[in-house]
Amino acid sequence: MLRIDRYPRSLAWLVVLALVHLMPGPTVATCGGGGGGGLGGLSEGAPGANGEEIYRVPWRVLHEDAMVGGDLVLLWFPPSAAAIETSELRTSRSLTLWSSRCVGLGLVAPDNQALRGRFGVSQGELALLLTPSGGEVGRIRGSVALRAVETLIENELDARKRILEDTLDAAKQQRKSSEQASLVLYRQVYSERCLFPAFGKKAARAIRKLGYDVEVDEAWFADDAADPLEPEYSSRIGDRIARSVASGLEAEANLRLSEAQRHYESARALDRGDALPLRYLGELHRHHTGDWEAATAIFEQILAMPADPLSRAVALHGLGKMALNQGELDRGLELLQQSVATFPLALAYRNLAVYWNSEGETAKAWVYAQEALALAPEDTYSQIFAATYFVDQGREDEARQLAQRHGGMLEASYNLAAIWAQLGDSQKALDLLRRHFQEYEQNDAVRAREMKEAREDIVFSNLHDDPQFLRLTALANSVNG
Repeated sequence: MLRIDRYPRSLAWLVVLALVHLMPGPTVATCGGGGGGGLGGLSEGAPGANGEEIYRVPWRVLHEDAMVGGDLVLLWFPPSAAAIETSELRTSRSLTLWSSRCVGLGLVAPDNQALRGRFGVSQGELALLLTPSGGEVGRIRGSVALRAVETLIENELDARKRILEDTLDAAKQQRKSSEQASLVLYRQVYSERCLFPAFGKKAARAIRKLGYDVEVDEAWFADDAADPLEPEYSSRIGDRIARSVASGLEAEANLRLSEAQRHYESARALDRGDALPLRYLGELHRHHTGDWEAATAIFEQILAMPADPLSRAVALHGLGKMALNQGELDRGLELLQQSVATFPLALAYRNLAVYWNSEGETAKAWVYAQEALALAPEDTYSQIFAATYFVDQGREDEARQLAQRHGGMLEASYNLAAIWAQLGDSQKALDLLRRHFQEYEQNDAVRAREMKEAREDIVFSNLHDDPQFLRLTALANSVNG
Protein backbone atom coordinates (compact mmCIF):
# COMPACT_ATOMS: atom_id res chain seq x y z
CA MET A 1 0.00 0.00 0.00
CA LEU A 2 1.45 3.35 -1.02
CA ARG A 3 0.99 6.53 0.92
CA ILE A 4 3.13 9.52 1.81
CA ASP A 5 3.35 8.55 5.46
CA ARG A 6 4.16 4.95 4.52
CA TYR A 7 6.99 5.61 2.05
CA PRO A 8 7.28 4.76 -1.64
CA ARG A 9 7.58 1.42 -3.37
CA SER A 10 8.18 2.88 -6.82
CA LEU A 11 9.81 5.91 -8.38
CA ALA A 12 6.43 6.78 -9.85
CA TRP A 13 5.22 7.55 -6.33
CA LEU A 14 8.07 10.01 -5.88
CA VAL A 15 7.34 11.78 -9.16
CA VAL A 16 3.63 12.19 -8.41
CA LEU A 17 4.01 13.91 -5.05
CA ALA A 18 4.00 17.73 -5.21
CA LEU A 19 2.55 20.67 -3.35
CA VAL A 20 -1.04 21.26 -4.40
CA HIS A 21 -2.02 24.66 -5.81
CA LEU A 22 -4.49 26.36 -3.50
CA MET A 23 -7.77 27.36 -5.10
CA PRO A 24 -10.30 30.02 -4.07
CA GLY A 25 -13.64 28.71 -2.86
CA PRO A 26 -17.23 29.49 -3.82
CA THR A 27 -19.80 31.03 -1.53
CA VAL A 28 -22.13 28.03 -1.13
CA ALA A 29 -21.62 24.30 -0.69
CA THR A 30 -23.26 21.20 0.64
CA CYS A 31 -20.20 18.94 0.91
CA GLY A 32 -21.65 15.44 0.79
CA GLY A 33 -20.11 12.40 2.46
CA GLY A 34 -17.72 9.73 1.25
CA GLY A 35 -14.29 11.15 2.10
CA GLY A 36 -13.72 8.68 4.92
CA GLY A 37 -11.82 9.12 8.15
CA GLY A 38 -10.92 7.59 11.46
CA LEU A 39 -7.78 5.56 12.21
CA GLY A 40 -5.81 8.69 13.02
CA GLY A 41 -6.40 10.13 9.57
CA LEU A 42 -4.93 7.13 7.75
CA SER A 43 -6.94 4.60 5.81
CA GLU A 44 -4.79 1.50 5.68
CA GLY A 45 -5.88 0.04 9.00
CA ALA A 46 -3.96 -0.90 12.10
CA PRO A 47 -0.28 -1.93 12.11
CA GLY A 48 1.00 -4.89 14.05
CA ALA A 49 -0.11 -5.45 17.62
CA ASN A 50 3.29 -4.41 18.98
CA GLY A 51 2.90 -0.97 17.43
CA GLU A 52 6.22 -0.98 15.57
CA GLU A 53 4.93 1.24 12.74
CA ILE A 54 2.90 3.77 14.72
CA TYR A 55 5.56 6.48 14.53
CA ARG A 56 5.95 6.75 10.77
CA VAL A 57 8.41 9.54 10.11
CA PRO A 58 6.79 12.50 8.27
CA TRP A 59 9.42 12.81 5.57
CA ARG A 60 8.87 15.57 3.04
CA VAL A 61 9.86 14.19 -0.37
CA LEU A 62 12.09 16.69 -2.17
CA HIS A 63 12.17 17.09 -5.96
CA GLU A 64 14.45 19.21 -8.10
CA ASP A 65 16.10 21.99 -6.04
CA ALA A 66 13.38 22.36 -3.38
CA MET A 67 14.40 22.24 0.27
CA VAL A 68 12.69 21.66 3.58
CA GLY A 69 12.74 24.33 6.27
CA GLY A 70 13.76 24.01 9.92
CA ASP A 71 16.13 25.22 12.61
CA LEU A 72 17.96 21.98 11.84
CA VAL A 73 17.51 20.09 8.59
CA LEU A 74 18.06 16.37 8.11
CA LEU A 75 18.38 15.29 4.50
CA TRP A 76 18.19 11.59 3.67
CA PHE A 77 19.56 10.49 0.31
CA PRO A 78 18.34 6.90 -0.26
CA PRO A 79 19.95 5.11 -3.21
CA SER A 80 16.65 3.74 -4.58
CA ALA A 81 12.93 3.44 -3.94
CA ALA A 82 13.45 -0.17 -2.89
CA ALA A 83 15.96 0.95 -0.25
CA ILE A 84 13.38 3.35 1.19
CA GLU A 85 10.89 0.53 1.68
CA THR A 86 13.30 -1.53 3.78
CA SER A 87 15.04 1.30 5.65
CA GLU A 88 14.97 1.73 9.42
CA LEU A 89 14.38 5.45 8.82
CA ARG A 90 10.75 4.82 7.93
CA THR A 91 9.70 4.69 11.58
CA SER A 92 11.07 6.53 14.58
CA ARG A 93 9.44 8.20 17.55
CA SER A 94 12.45 10.45 18.09
CA LEU A 95 12.45 11.74 14.51
CA THR A 96 8.68 12.21 14.64
CA LEU A 97 8.92 14.20 17.88
CA TRP A 98 11.83 16.27 16.60
CA SER A 99 9.84 17.15 13.49
CA SER A 100 7.47 18.97 15.86
CA ARG A 101 10.43 20.99 17.19
CA CYS A 102 11.57 22.54 13.91
CA VAL A 103 13.83 19.71 12.76
CA GLY A 104 13.04 19.59 9.06
CA LEU A 105 13.03 16.11 7.52
CA GLY A 106 13.68 15.90 3.79
CA LEU A 107 13.76 12.69 1.77
CA VAL A 108 15.70 13.47 -1.41
CA ALA A 109 14.15 11.52 -4.28
CA PRO A 110 16.61 9.08 -5.86
CA ASP A 111 16.15 10.88 -9.19
CA ASN A 112 16.72 14.36 -7.72
CA GLN A 113 19.95 15.25 -9.46
CA ALA A 114 19.86 18.91 -8.41
CA LEU A 115 20.16 18.28 -4.66
CA ARG A 116 22.44 15.29 -5.15
CA GLY A 117 24.75 17.47 -7.20
CA ARG A 118 24.64 20.33 -4.69
CA PHE A 119 25.71 18.07 -1.82
CA GLY A 120 28.03 15.82 -3.83
CA VAL A 121 25.99 12.64 -3.52
CA SER A 122 26.70 10.66 -6.67
CA GLN A 123 25.86 7.18 -5.44
CA GLY A 124 25.11 5.20 -2.31
CA GLU A 125 23.18 6.34 0.74
CA LEU A 126 23.76 9.44 2.84
CA ALA A 127 22.19 11.26 5.79
CA LEU A 128 23.18 14.91 6.13
CA LEU A 129 22.43 17.24 9.07
CA LEU A 130 22.46 20.94 8.18
CA THR A 131 21.93 24.36 9.70
CA PRO A 132 19.18 26.53 8.13
CA SER A 133 21.82 28.33 6.06
CA GLY A 134 23.11 25.05 4.64
CA GLY A 135 26.14 24.63 6.87
CA GLU A 136 27.03 21.01 7.49
CA VAL A 137 26.72 19.71 11.06
CA GLY A 138 27.48 16.09 10.28
CA ARG A 139 26.95 13.29 7.80
CA ILE A 140 26.55 9.51 7.78
CA ARG A 141 27.64 7.54 4.72
CA GLY A 142 27.08 3.98 3.64
CA SER A 143 24.14 2.00 4.94
CA VAL A 144 22.44 4.61 7.11
CA ALA A 145 21.27 3.16 10.43
CA LEU A 146 18.46 4.81 12.37
CA ARG A 147 20.38 4.85 15.64
CA ALA A 148 23.32 6.62 13.99
CA VAL A 149 20.98 9.33 12.66
CA GLU A 150 19.26 9.75 16.02
CA THR A 151 22.64 10.01 17.77
CA LEU A 152 23.81 12.66 15.30
CA ILE A 153 20.79 14.83 16.09
CA GLU A 154 20.90 14.11 19.83
CA ASN A 155 24.52 15.19 20.05
CA GLU A 156 23.82 18.45 18.21
CA LEU A 157 20.78 19.22 20.37
CA ASP A 158 22.71 18.44 23.55
CA ALA A 159 25.53 20.75 22.47
CA ARG A 160 23.10 23.57 21.68
CA LYS A 161 21.30 23.03 24.98
CA ARG A 162 24.54 23.45 26.93
CA ILE A 163 25.28 26.65 25.03
CA LEU A 164 21.82 28.03 25.78
CA GLU A 165 22.16 27.20 29.49
CA ASP A 166 25.45 29.06 29.57
CA THR A 167 23.93 31.96 27.61
CA LEU A 168 21.02 32.28 30.03
CA ASP A 169 23.43 32.31 32.97
CA ALA A 170 25.56 34.95 31.25
CA ALA A 171 22.51 37.09 30.43
CA LYS A 172 21.43 36.99 34.07
CA GLN A 173 24.87 38.13 35.20
CA GLN A 174 25.01 40.88 32.55
CA ARG A 175 21.78 42.41 33.86
CA LYS A 176 23.80 43.74 36.81
CA SER A 177 26.17 45.76 34.60
CA SER A 178 24.76 46.10 31.07
CA GLU A 179 21.09 45.85 30.26
CA GLN A 180 21.77 45.98 26.51
CA ALA A 181 24.32 43.18 26.64
CA SER A 182 21.85 41.11 28.65
CA LEU A 183 19.12 41.85 26.11
CA VAL A 184 21.31 40.63 23.24
CA LEU A 185 21.95 37.34 25.02
CA TYR A 186 18.31 36.78 25.90
CA ARG A 187 17.34 37.39 22.29
CA GLN A 188 19.89 34.82 21.18
CA VAL A 189 18.20 32.26 23.43
CA TYR A 190 14.75 33.31 22.27
CA SER A 191 15.75 32.75 18.65
CA GLU A 192 16.12 29.04 19.51
CA ARG A 193 12.58 28.81 20.95
CA CYS A 194 11.29 26.25 18.46
CA LEU A 195 14.00 23.71 19.23
CA PHE A 196 13.98 24.61 22.94
CA PRO A 197 10.58 26.08 23.86
CA ALA A 198 11.16 26.07 27.63
CA PHE A 199 14.34 28.14 27.22
CA GLY A 200 12.50 30.36 24.76
CA LYS A 201 9.82 31.14 27.29
CA LYS A 202 12.37 31.97 29.99
CA ALA A 203 14.08 34.34 27.59
CA ALA A 204 10.76 35.95 26.57
CA ARG A 205 9.85 36.61 30.19
CA ALA A 206 13.27 38.11 30.88
CA ILE A 207 13.05 40.38 27.82
CA ARG A 208 9.68 41.69 28.94
CA LYS A 209 10.96 42.29 32.46
CA LEU A 210 13.65 44.45 30.90
CA GLY A 211 10.86 46.52 29.39
CA TYR A 212 11.19 45.43 25.77
CA ASP A 213 8.63 43.90 23.45
CA VAL A 214 9.03 40.35 22.23
CA GLU A 215 7.04 38.81 19.46
CA VAL A 216 4.95 36.01 20.93
CA ASP A 217 3.24 34.02 18.20
CA GLU A 218 2.38 30.82 20.06
CA ALA A 219 -0.10 30.51 22.92
CA TRP A 220 2.32 28.49 25.01
CA PHE A 221 4.81 31.39 25.10
CA ALA A 222 2.29 33.75 26.72
CA ASP A 223 3.22 34.96 30.19
CA ASP A 224 0.15 33.38 31.78
CA ALA A 225 0.51 30.03 30.01
CA ALA A 226 1.96 26.91 31.53
CA ASP A 227 5.53 26.05 30.65
CA PRO A 228 5.76 24.18 27.32
CA LEU A 229 5.54 20.45 27.78
CA GLU A 230 8.66 18.62 26.71
CA PRO A 231 7.98 15.12 25.40
CA GLU A 232 9.44 12.14 27.19
CA TYR A 233 11.94 10.69 24.73
CA SER A 234 12.62 7.40 26.54
CA SER A 235 12.12 4.24 24.50
CA ARG A 236 10.22 2.71 27.41
CA ILE A 237 7.50 5.37 27.24
CA GLY A 238 7.54 5.36 23.45
CA ASP A 239 7.03 1.61 23.27
CA ARG A 240 4.10 1.78 25.70
CA ILE A 241 2.46 4.58 23.71
CA ALA A 242 2.90 2.69 20.45
CA ARG A 243 1.38 -0.49 21.89
CA SER A 244 -1.60 1.40 23.32
CA VAL A 245 -2.25 3.21 20.02
CA ALA A 246 -1.92 -0.04 18.08
CA SER A 247 -4.48 -1.67 20.39
CA GLY A 248 -6.75 1.31 19.86
CA LEU A 249 -6.41 1.03 16.11
CA GLU A 250 -7.29 -2.64 16.17
CA ALA A 251 -10.38 -1.91 18.26
CA GLU A 252 -11.40 1.05 16.07
CA ALA A 253 -11.00 -0.95 12.86
CA ASN A 254 -13.44 -3.48 14.34
CA LEU A 255 -15.82 -0.71 15.52
CA ARG A 256 -15.21 -1.31 19.24
CA LEU A 257 -15.20 2.42 19.72
CA SER A 258 -15.35 2.69 23.50
CA GLU A 259 -12.40 0.32 23.76
CA ALA A 260 -10.48 2.32 21.14
CA GLN A 261 -11.11 5.52 23.05
CA ARG A 262 -9.77 3.98 26.28
CA HIS A 263 -6.56 2.88 24.56
CA TYR A 264 -5.99 6.28 22.94
CA GLU A 265 -6.63 8.07 26.23
CA SER A 266 -4.21 5.72 27.99
CA ALA A 267 -1.56 6.50 25.39
CA ARG A 268 -2.22 10.22 25.82
CA ALA A 269 -1.76 10.00 29.60
CA LEU A 270 1.69 8.47 29.17
CA ASP A 271 3.17 11.63 27.65
CA ARG A 272 1.23 14.88 27.29
CA GLY A 273 4.05 16.39 25.26
CA ASP A 274 3.43 13.91 22.42
CA ALA A 275 0.75 14.93 19.91
CA LEU A 276 0.39 11.54 18.23
CA PRO A 277 -2.14 9.93 20.64
CA LEU A 278 -4.23 13.11 20.43
CA ARG A 279 -4.42 12.74 16.66
CA TYR A 280 -5.99 9.30 16.93
CA LEU A 281 -8.34 10.37 19.71
CA GLY A 282 -9.51 13.50 17.91
CA GLU A 283 -10.15 11.68 14.67
CA LEU A 284 -12.08 8.96 16.52
CA HIS A 285 -14.43 11.61 17.94
CA ARG A 286 -14.77 13.48 14.64
CA HIS A 287 -15.48 10.45 12.48
CA HIS A 288 -16.99 7.84 14.78
CA THR A 289 -18.41 9.08 18.08
CA GLY A 290 -19.89 12.32 16.74
CA ASP A 291 -18.59 14.27 19.72
CA TRP A 292 -17.47 17.25 17.68
CA GLU A 293 -17.00 19.41 20.77
CA ALA A 294 -14.35 16.97 22.02
CA ALA A 295 -12.84 16.61 18.54
CA THR A 296 -12.60 20.38 18.12
CA ALA A 297 -10.91 20.82 21.50
CA ILE A 298 -8.41 18.06 20.74
CA PHE A 299 -7.55 19.33 17.25
CA GLU A 300 -7.11 22.87 18.57
CA GLN A 301 -4.85 21.51 21.29
CA ILE A 302 -2.68 19.83 18.64
CA LEU A 303 -2.36 23.10 16.73
CA ALA A 304 -1.48 25.00 19.93
CA MET A 305 1.37 22.67 20.87
CA PRO A 306 4.53 21.55 19.11
CA ALA A 307 3.19 18.78 16.86
CA ASP A 308 4.60 16.80 13.96
CA PRO A 309 3.42 17.81 10.45
CA LEU A 310 1.24 14.72 10.02
CA SER A 311 -0.65 15.36 13.26
CA ARG A 312 -1.09 19.03 12.37
CA ALA A 313 -2.42 18.08 8.94
CA VAL A 314 -4.98 15.70 10.46
CA ALA A 315 -6.07 18.38 12.94
CA LEU A 316 -6.46 21.00 10.20
CA HIS A 317 -8.43 18.55 8.08
CA GLY A 318 -10.70 17.59 10.96
CA LEU A 319 -11.49 21.20 11.83
CA GLY A 320 -12.07 21.97 8.16
CA LYS A 321 -14.39 19.04 7.55
CA MET A 322 -16.46 19.90 10.61
CA ALA A 323 -16.60 23.57 9.58
CA LEU A 324 -17.91 22.64 6.14
CA ASN A 325 -20.63 20.46 7.64
CA GLN A 326 -21.62 23.32 9.95
CA GLY A 327 -21.94 25.76 7.06
CA GLU A 328 -18.66 27.66 7.62
CA LEU A 329 -17.72 27.22 4.00
CA ASP A 330 -14.84 29.61 3.44
CA ARG A 331 -13.18 28.63 6.70
CA GLY A 332 -13.67 24.91 6.04
CA LEU A 333 -12.17 25.06 2.57
CA GLU A 334 -9.23 27.13 3.78
CA LEU A 335 -8.47 24.63 6.56
CA LEU A 336 -8.53 21.68 4.13
CA GLN A 337 -6.12 23.54 1.87
CA GLN A 338 -3.86 24.30 4.83
CA SER A 339 -3.93 20.60 5.70
CA VAL A 340 -2.55 19.39 2.37
CA ALA A 341 0.02 22.21 2.34
CA THR A 342 1.19 21.17 5.83
CA PHE A 343 1.46 17.48 4.93
CA PRO A 344 -0.28 15.70 2.03
CA LEU A 345 -2.93 13.22 3.20
CA ALA A 346 -5.17 11.11 1.00
CA LEU A 347 -8.01 11.84 3.45
CA ALA A 348 -7.74 15.61 2.93
CA TYR A 349 -7.49 15.28 -0.84
CA ARG A 350 -10.60 13.08 -0.88
CA ASN A 351 -12.59 15.60 1.12
CA LEU A 352 -11.44 18.43 -1.13
CA ALA A 353 -12.80 16.32 -3.98
CA VAL A 354 -16.07 15.84 -2.06
CA TYR A 355 -16.35 19.60 -1.60
CA TRP A 356 -15.85 20.52 -5.23
CA ASN A 357 -18.10 17.70 -6.42
CA SER A 358 -20.87 19.07 -4.21
CA GLU A 359 -20.39 22.39 -5.99
CA GLY A 360 -20.82 20.76 -9.40
CA GLU A 361 -17.11 21.34 -10.15
CA THR A 362 -16.54 17.73 -11.20
CA ALA A 363 -13.33 18.41 -13.16
CA LYS A 364 -11.76 20.11 -10.15
CA ALA A 365 -13.05 17.35 -7.88
CA TRP A 366 -11.48 14.69 -10.11
CA VAL A 367 -8.08 16.41 -9.81
CA TYR A 368 -8.20 16.00 -6.03
CA ALA A 369 -9.49 12.43 -6.28
CA GLN A 370 -6.46 11.64 -8.41
CA GLU A 371 -4.15 13.28 -5.87
CA ALA A 372 -5.60 11.02 -3.17
CA LEU A 373 -5.14 7.96 -5.36
CA ALA A 374 -1.58 8.97 -6.23
CA LEU A 375 -0.66 8.96 -2.53
CA ALA A 376 -2.28 5.56 -2.00
CA PRO A 377 -2.74 3.79 -5.36
CA GLU A 378 -3.14 0.38 -3.72
CA ASP A 379 -5.49 1.63 -0.99
CA THR A 380 -8.84 0.02 -1.70
CA TYR A 381 -10.79 2.87 -0.11
CA SER A 382 -9.13 5.43 -2.39
CA GLN A 383 -9.77 3.19 -5.40
CA ILE A 384 -13.48 2.95 -4.57
CA PHE A 385 -13.64 6.69 -3.95
CA ALA A 386 -12.07 7.41 -7.35
CA ALA A 387 -14.54 5.01 -8.98
CA THR A 388 -17.45 7.21 -7.85
CA TYR A 389 -16.34 9.52 -10.70
CA PHE A 390 -16.11 6.79 -13.35
CA VAL A 391 -19.77 6.75 -14.41
CA ASP A 392 -19.70 10.45 -15.22
CA GLN A 393 -16.56 9.78 -17.28
CA GLY A 394 -18.22 7.03 -19.31
CA ARG A 395 -16.34 4.25 -17.51
CA GLU A 396 -19.40 2.37 -16.28
CA ASP A 397 -17.90 -1.11 -16.72
CA GLU A 398 -14.84 -0.23 -14.63
CA ALA A 399 -17.03 1.23 -11.89
CA ARG A 400 -19.30 -1.83 -11.87
CA GLN A 401 -16.41 -4.30 -11.75
CA LEU A 402 -14.70 -2.47 -8.89
CA ALA A 403 -17.94 -2.18 -6.91
CA GLN A 404 -18.59 -5.90 -7.36
CA ARG A 405 -15.02 -6.85 -6.42
CA HIS A 406 -15.04 -4.82 -3.20
CA GLY A 407 -18.71 -5.01 -2.29
CA GLY A 408 -17.97 -6.45 1.15
CA MET A 409 -15.90 -3.50 2.35
CA LEU A 410 -18.04 -2.16 5.18
CA GLU A 411 -16.28 1.18 5.66
CA ALA A 412 -16.73 1.99 1.94
CA SER A 413 -20.49 1.31 1.93
CA TYR A 414 -21.39 4.96 1.27
CA ASN A 415 -19.17 5.21 -1.80
CA LEU A 416 -20.22 1.79 -3.08
CA ALA A 417 -23.81 3.00 -2.81
CA ALA A 418 -22.86 6.10 -4.77
CA ILE A 419 -21.47 3.97 -7.59
CA TRP A 420 -24.60 1.78 -7.83
CA ALA A 421 -26.90 4.82 -7.64
CA GLN A 422 -25.12 6.34 -10.63
CA LEU A 423 -25.31 3.02 -12.47
CA GLY A 424 -29.08 3.07 -11.96
CA ASP A 425 -29.36 0.16 -9.51
CA SER A 426 -31.40 1.90 -6.81
CA GLN A 427 -31.97 -1.20 -4.72
CA LYS A 428 -28.26 -1.98 -4.38
CA ALA A 429 -27.62 1.65 -3.52
CA LEU A 430 -30.32 1.58 -0.84
CA ASP A 431 -29.04 -1.70 0.60
CA LEU A 432 -25.53 -0.31 0.87
CA LEU A 433 -26.72 2.94 2.43
CA ARG A 434 -28.67 0.90 4.96
CA ARG A 435 -25.49 -1.04 5.74
CA HIS A 436 -23.58 2.22 6.11
CA PHE A 437 -26.09 3.82 8.46
CA GLN A 438 -27.06 0.76 10.49
CA GLU A 439 -23.87 -1.34 10.62
CA TYR A 440 -20.89 0.93 10.05
CA GLU A 441 -22.05 4.07 11.86
CA GLN A 442 -22.36 3.45 15.60
CA ASN A 443 -23.83 6.71 16.92
CA ASP A 444 -27.02 8.56 16.08
CA ALA A 445 -25.26 11.94 16.02
CA VAL A 446 -23.04 10.70 13.19
CA ARG A 447 -25.87 8.86 11.46
CA ALA A 448 -28.01 12.01 11.40
CA ARG A 449 -25.27 14.11 9.81
CA GLU A 450 -24.46 11.40 7.27
CA MET A 451 -28.14 11.03 6.39
CA LYS A 452 -28.42 14.77 5.84
CA GLU A 453 -25.37 14.66 3.59
CA ALA A 454 -26.85 11.79 1.60
CA ARG A 455 -30.03 13.82 1.08
CA GLU A 456 -27.89 16.64 -0.32
CA ASP A 457 -25.38 14.54 -2.24
CA ILE A 458 -25.79 14.90 -6.00
CA VAL A 459 -24.78 11.28 -6.61
CA PHE A 460 -28.05 10.20 -4.95
CA SER A 461 -30.22 12.69 -6.84
CA ASN A 462 -32.26 9.88 -8.41
CA LEU A 463 -33.15 8.66 -4.89
CA HIS A 464 -33.97 11.95 -3.19
CA ASP A 465 -37.74 11.50 -3.70
CA ASP A 466 -37.76 7.74 -3.14
CA PRO A 467 -39.94 6.79 -0.10
CA GLN A 468 -37.47 4.07 0.96
CA PHE A 469 -34.61 6.57 0.84
CA LEU A 470 -36.55 9.14 2.84
CA ARG A 471 -37.41 6.58 5.53
CA LEU A 472 -33.84 5.33 5.60
CA THR A 473 -32.50 8.86 6.13
CA ALA A 474 -35.18 10.00 8.57
CA LEU A 475 -32.69 11.12 11.23
CA ALA A 476 -31.62 13.88 8.84
CA ASN A 477 -34.74 15.77 9.97
CA SER A 478 -33.10 16.28 13.38
CA VAL A 479 -30.11 18.14 11.96
CA ASN A 480 -30.39 21.92 11.92
CA GLY A 481 -29.31 23.89 8.88
